[in-house]
Amino acid sequence: MNIWMILFQVFNAVSAIYIYCLFFGAFSEKREFKSRNLALIGLSIIWSAVLIFMPGSTIRSAIIIFMIICLSFTYYNNWYKNILLSLLVFCLPGLIEIIVAILLMIFGIETSSSDQNTFLVIGTLISKILSFSIVHFVRIKNHKLGNVGKWYYFYFGILSISSTLAAIILLDYIFIAEQLHMRIITILSVWLLLFLNILIFYIFDKINNLYNAEKDLIVSKRLIEEQKHYYEDIINEQENFSKIRHDIKNSLIGVLSKINNRDVSGSKQSLELLLNDLDLSSTGAISQDVALNTILTIKKNEAIKHNIQFIYEEHIIGTISIDPIDLCVLMGNALDNAIEACAKLVKNEKRIEIFILIDDLKLVLSIKNTVDKRINTNNISTNKTDVKNHGFGIPRIRELSSKYNGDINIECSNDSFELNMILLNE
Repeated sequence: MNIWMILFQVFNAVSAIYIYCLFFGAFSEKREFKSRNLALIGLSIIWSAVLIFMPGSTIRSAIIIFMIICLSFTYYNNWYKNILLSLLVFCLPGLIEIIVAILLMIFGIETSSSDQNTFLVIGTLISKILSFSIVHFVRIKNHKLGNVGKWYYFYFGILSISSTLAAIILLDYIFIAEQLHMRIITILSVWLLLFLNILIFYIFDKINNLYNAEKDLIVSKRLIEEQKHYYEDIINEQENFSKIRHDIKNSLIGVLSKINNRDVSGSKQSLELLLNDLDLSSTGAISQDVALNTILTIKKNEAIKHNIQFIYEEHIIGTISIDPIDLCVLMGNALDNAIEACAKLVKNEKRIEIFILIDDLKLVLSIKNTVDKRINTNNISTNKTDVKNHGFGIPRIRELSSKYNGDINIECSNDSFELNMILLNE
């Protein structure tokens, strides 16, 4: 094997790992650890060595499957899902090779009389274009670019098909061209075509990330603003408490004066009024967790403004490992939807019921609210006029559920909407 074929096999290994990373990244977030890049470099070296020194053997296939499974565990997925996805993506190159062979037959390109190394290079590049296109279409489900919608599939479908056809035409030309430099230019053209496909998909991935970051920023700003109001309320409560303490002191002086004057009836009446004032001014924490208490207090006050009955029950018997901001965003979005639905009610009872169970393994959340009619749970959208800055609730909840390897279930009847969720709390 000459130096050019060795370099080509290195490219083959590196590009395969890159495509597999994109594939696994479509289903969950990657695990961040210090030696991640070093591990990927080591895996690329081993993969390249297997392709160079173990051509076409059963042992090579077994080693590659093992490396793909190892690669899958660098992403947050259940172990059985990692193995299933690994086996699925291992079969992808075989499927692509069949498609390429069929396309070559359709275009009448003879492989038996051609230079095998040249055909291997071009054929592999065509396979990479198709593989990358298929994996990117799998990733599209995570893209939320607003108005692009179904046209997204059309645009990139045209790009993938045209790139593949162009590569096949170049493959046919390379065996006609007699000059060596024309063959080299043709091969470089196919390489450039693959690179441009990767670059375009990469740019749109970044655009999607920026779009999601902008949504997160909007939600975060809203949460910060709500927390600001919450702390302002706490300060006001402290000031009110100081005033109440001062009033209590004066009231007790008055009661003592009546007792000294043997005015039992007046003393009793003054004490009853004082106790009544204390009941009206007393406030208590909703949750024993600071983050939950913050967001629940904010949303409870908002619900009270709309005359909504707010019922909360919690059982926290472990440490909460979920990020406090994620927890606030999750509860905030879910309760925003519930309050928005209840606020519209005219005849039905306005009620929100929240149940949460947290132990060292899981977080179970159930939010139930009354509605005026049955809602299509497959197409939930905001009713607010400011659509640009709203309508992120359910999608954001699903994203956070996926982040913590959770499961979400939404049910709705004619008068009740229920959101049930379970997240890993490890």
